[in-house]
Amino acid sequence: MTGAIIELYRRDRAAQELVAEYVGLVALSGFVPYPVFNIAASAAAQLRMVQRLARLYEVPLRVEAARAICGTLLATALPTVATNGLVSLLQPLPWVASTIGGFALPALLSASTYALGRTFIQHFEVGGTFLDLDPKAMRAHFDREFASVREATPFVATDAGSTR
Repeated sequence: MTGAIIELYRRDRAAQELVAEYVGLVALSGFVPYPVFNIAASAAAQLRMVQRLARLYEVPLRVEAARAICGTLLATALPTVATNGLVSLLQPLPWVASTIGGFALPALLSASTYALGRTFIQHFEVGGTFLDLDPKAMRAHFDREFASVREATPFVATDAGSTR
């Protein structure tokens, strides 16, 4: 019994470290001044993170799972739109726009990566697979995780024109 608990703890710790690794990678991609690269790099990193989490939890990755993952990855594009809206409001002051945008985009991409990782960890922890994904439940959990990051991070936009 104790061995099983220790193994669960180790797996959870490894999953948390994996998510933290990808949050950092995505944050770095957010500093590159090409929005198309930001989206492509963060989407690829998020997909790879989910693949590695699946392997950690011994969940087979299936082709049909790609559709479910892609729906979740759409969360990556939303922060870019919100950041662009915020930065465009500040266009009269270019140095302010570039400074805020330079920190907001990495924060938003990182927040969505963190929320995505936490969502899949929770799903895999309860024995979920890619075949039994409930998009509504996954989205609700993702939104809660994203909101928790948003509350703790001043550069994460709550909508297209504000930050916290």
